[in-house]
Amino acid sequence: GADLAGFDAAVRADPVGYLGLEPLEAFRAEGGALAPGELLSVHPPFVVRTDDPGRSYRAVPAADRMGFLAGLAAQLRALPDGTAVALRVLPRAAI
Repeated sequence: GADLAGFDAAVRADPVGYLGLEPLEAFRAEGGALAPGELLSVHPPFVVRTDDPGRSYRAVPAADRMGFLAGLAAQLRALPDGTAVALRVLPRAAI
């Protein structure tokens, strides 16, 4: 709901918090870096509530990340909030 000036002021005041960059900061603190054309992959995805507060981060090609997120959204779209789901990690060849 911010105009350009408001957005700029909020980012300057708290870039990490306002832009939600905490996952990227955690990835970088572990020695990770994103190259051009890469996005941050997070497991388990943030749309999944888990009892384990730990998440793993890795750099992946942007097209792979976007494809994964599109597939995840398609599978979860019709489920009501709070539905229990199980995530299976498949070998790349099976995707």
